Amino acid sequence: MIMEDIIANLKFTNERLAILLPLILIVIDILTGVINAWLKGKLDSSVMRKGIGHKFAECVFIAVGILLDVFFGLHSIYIGLIIYISLMEIISIAENCAKLGFIPKCLKDKLNIKEGD
Repeated sequence: MIMEDIIANLKFTNERLAILLPLILIVIDILTGVINAWLKGKLDSSVMRKGIGHKFAECVFIAVGILLDVFFGLHSIYIGLIIYISLMEIISIAENCAKLGFIPKCLKDKLNIKEGD
């Protein structure tokens, strides 16, 4: 019964929950990327700095979306940014998992993952 209540209440009616979704996905993406690099023996601080720089830029875009919503009432731009960043992170997580071998070949082919990556 408790799990049904949790699932029923997972609507993004609360703005804080909408902000948390891309932030949680960003953390998961960083973790899967680091694990992937670690296991492949390709852990490189310069690549990690570049990736974290991209993630920081995504967080800045989220902040800009929040400001546009609060000060100008442009809620649709804010929600669009949240959706775009979330989809981008989901695809990146799927790519990382495909490189680790956690995704079937048929889905891996759709992600356009090269064997050397």
